[in-house]
Amino acid sequence: MWKAPNRPHKAISQTFNDGAVTICTVTDSAEAGRLPIARLTKCVLLHYEERKLGITRFYAAKQNNVQLERVIRVPKGSAIDTADAAITEDGTVYEIEQVQAVSDVYPACLDLTLKRMTRGYEVAE
Repeated sequence: MWKAPNRPHKAISQTFNDGAVTICTVTDSAEAGRLPIARLTKCVLLHYEERKLGITRFYAAKQNNVQLERVIRVPKGSAIDTADAAITEDGTVYEIEQVQAVSDVYPACLDLTLKRMTRGYEVAE
């Protein structure tokens, strides 16, 4: 039986065919004493696969007044945390609510739970 090199036994191959997402760091660009303005600095461009937003996760978030929009799976390798933001290829900006490591697929992946960013922001080039 043929298997890809360095692939763990019985690991499921993960594809990233649904689109591209840009992960950005978020900093405050407002003058001292002014209302904060989120400045998004682009860090890394990753391909992703759209995942199902489960009903349990959806309603648990609603109980905490968080409106989750989507879950995407990206390859692991860059440092992504909940202080970052994500911009999809259609230009929609999301806050990263949760980052979860996925261990049962190859290559190693992260699931990012996203909610639409509602506060003002500017994108650094």
